[in-house]
Amino acid sequence: MSKRSSRRRDEELASLLFSSGSTIDISKLGAGKRKRNDLSNQKTIDESYTASDVHASDLEQEPKECEVEEDQESQSTDGSDEEENQEAPSQKRKAAWVDADDVTTNIADAILARTEKIKFEQAVAVRSVQDKNYQEFLKDKFTAVVGEAPAWADLDAAQARNEEEDDDDEDALQLGCNMISSAGGALPSNYLNYRWLSDLNEEENVKVRNGYLGNSLRAVFAANHPLALVTRRQYVLHGDGFAQIYQVGPEHCHKLDEFVFNKFPICSSAFLPCSKKFIIGAKQARHFYVYDMEAGKEIKVPWTSGDRQRKNTRNMEHVVVVNDNEVIVQDRDELTILDTRLWRPVDCLRPPSRIGAFCVSAMGDTVYSFGHDDGEVTVWDHSSRRARAQFTDEGCINGTAIDVSPNSSYLACGSNTGVVNLYSARDVEMSHTPRPLKVLSQLVTSVNCVKFNSSSEALVFSSMELPNAVRIAHLPSYHVFSNFPRLDHKLDNVLSCCFTPGSGYLALCSSGRRVHRLRLQYYNKY
Repeated sequence: MSKRSSRRRDEELASLLFSSGSTIDISKLGAGKRKRNDLSNQKTIDESYTASDVHASDLEQEPKECEVEEDQESQSTDGSDEEENQEAPSQKRKAAWVDADDVTTNIADAILARTEKIKFEQAVAVRSVQDKNYQEFLKDKFTAVVGEAPAWADLDAAQARNEEEDDDDEDALQLGCNMISSAGGALPSNYLNYRWLSDLNEEENVKVRNGYLGNSLRAVFAANHPLALVTRRQYVLHGDGFAQIYQVGPEHCHKLDEFVFNKFPICSSAFLPCSKKFIIGAKQARHFYVYDMEAGKEIKVPWTSGDRQRKNTRNMEHVVVVNDNEVIVQDRDELTILDTRLWRPVDCLRPPSRIGAFCVSAMGDTVYSFGHDDGEVTVWDHSSRRARAQFTDEGCINGTAIDVSPNSSYLACGSNTGVVNLYSARDVEMSHTPRPLKVLSQLVTSVNCVKFNSSSEALVFSSMELPNAVRIAHLPSYHVFSNFPRLDHKLDNVLSCCFTPGSGYLALCSSGRRVHRLRLQYYNKY
């Protein structure tokens, strides 16, 4: 190699070393020829040190050593950056308990320990792998039959998901907003964007549908899971009752199970807060049923008054879940409060007249009862079991339907005249003659159902005496949507209405033995 080429190489190396502008120890460039005492007196070079100050003889003597050290430093810095950017690999979890037999037992030992005989073909097949560990053999067999372990069985992934959920909970607590109305504010007041989906009970045979009473169809939704409970009864007076569980999907609903209750004509039903049990009742019955879907058994609960069983029957016309430990059941002239832990009555509310309908606030602290004969509304304090306020619905002859909004701002009262009066929930407790905020008179026959959605932005009300007699009103503008329902869609007589917990779907039970289902495009939740 010529001197010119070696000198050019040394200059390129020097320019490369000092172009970064960082301080460099000059002792590394001639460490082989310098003594230890000289190294202690050597100073670092600052950014003003140029390539001309470096002697070419020093660079010629240790060029390879400098390159090796520079590569090692760059690799170490790159490796540290990668370790900072990437997460450390998860270490293998240590078993909480180890059986010594799992480690020492092989397949041959397992064969000898078995009591039943093994076929000759199986023995020949096992003989080739008899020295293999028996635990590993069982794992391989499970993987071959079932497949790889599911994602939920990965403890590391489960721990990561739990940490993410904890972060979400902390964010939700810091946000401090009303979780029920988190999807609110999206419903416009002038036009309703919706889409009809397949019926909730589409998998039921048409011949089976025609075999039960048309006006007995009811549907309720679970709070924690996308499940729907559809109940019905036969034509005869004391016929059998049927309950079906459906999984609610975005396009279709699949029937998961069906239950038959002999000589029990179902007229009311509700899911318990755990969504694993539901309660059903009937008219003129001495008992009601609680079905545990997880255990797969029904519990027959007799009506009791203290320790003595009541001989007379009760009409369980309507049931509402108050909280985890209490439900309220409507009879003709009283509201019975049941303890769900023992399924015994703990107290009752007796309005001055026969009850036409009742509802409970979302917090469970207030109960509203609507008198059927005089249209008198009584506001009850659930904790003290006392009447807090009382007023008469304006223009009402017979009270038939009532509901309170989830945010406890509105109270809707429907009567047999087809009029729905919308009140302020605060005003009805301050005055004996409150004025309604809005009078909805789009229906001309008796109102049988009024329901608010979870965000208190929509109110659906219907009548079962005429086909397509159902309307949706927007709140707080009180505007009734003119494009619902469309004239080309046949709904028959609407028996009941029910929103899903997230207001994503609306179910309409009709006298045609169909549970119509429509999708509200403004809500993403079930």
